[in-house]
Amino acid sequence: MKKTKYLVPLLAAGMTFGVGAGSASAENSTVTFERGDTLWSIAQEYSDVTVEDLYKWNPGIDADVIQPGSKITVKTDETIREEVPTEEFHTVTPGSTLYSIANLHKGVTLTELFEWNPGIDPWNLQIGSEVRVSPPEDQNSHEIYHTVEPGETLYSIANLHKGVTLEDLYELNPGINPRNLPIGSEVQVYENGDKSGPIADGVTKQEAEKLVRKYKDLENEPAMKVEYDRMVDRQYLVHVYENVDNHTATYGWYLVDPKTGDIRNYMK
Repeated sequence: MKKTKYLVPLLAAGMTFGVGAGSASAENSTVTFERGDTLWSIAQEYSDVTVEDLYKWNPGIDADVIQPGSKITVKTDETIREEVPTEEFHTVTPGSTLYSIANLHKGVTLTELFEWNPGIDPWNLQIGSEVRVSPPEDQNSHEIYHTVEPGETLYSIANLHKGVTLEDLYELNPGINPRNLPIGSEVQVYENGDKSGPIADGVTKQEAEKLVRKYKDLENEPAMKVEYDRMVDRQYLVHVYENVDNHTATYGWYLVDPKTGDIRNYMK
């Protein structure tokens, strides 16, 4: 997915965003380094900023070792186009873990990070890679094929489509090479059929949790946890449990069909 760098005062380290538009005047702001950025390329984006200014505003900065996700101060009086975040990502920096990333973002849990980033390996977070820390927008949820855009991967394409997993993409696209997705080519994301039918609509992981809570008549039991755990046989596995005296008391595991919403007991 294409993302655009933007200015914003005092952002927490490592956050980048997809954008909408507005206009604002910025004086003291920070900019997030992305792959390929240099002090010269940053300065070129503003009519009243030079490389010398960037060195002055950022004492001790070493232009040769700036990592993606690093932030520098930019001071400018020009009126800029403020890009309003519509999607939120965290850029992995040295020492980052999924636990530390979740703690940096208010209201985000480890379970949600696994849910929003299917297939992520918590033991192998690459510096400069991005972790989604907000729910994906429901874009193109009614298309059968997705047209590949610059920078997209099978992982990012799966995230864009409701109820679609990496396993689904491999199954629907036999022989696809995840390391060679030609720009403009098409990746099948849903089974053939009516785009407005139940396959296209699907059930999200959050909806699966709500279905199980209702199925177990737990809508008025806030102490009971109903959480998506992982995919099993292309179905959502949902865990029902309660935290009692510092341990987890499990009350059941349920499979939810992501296409129909049907529920069945995983333990039977």
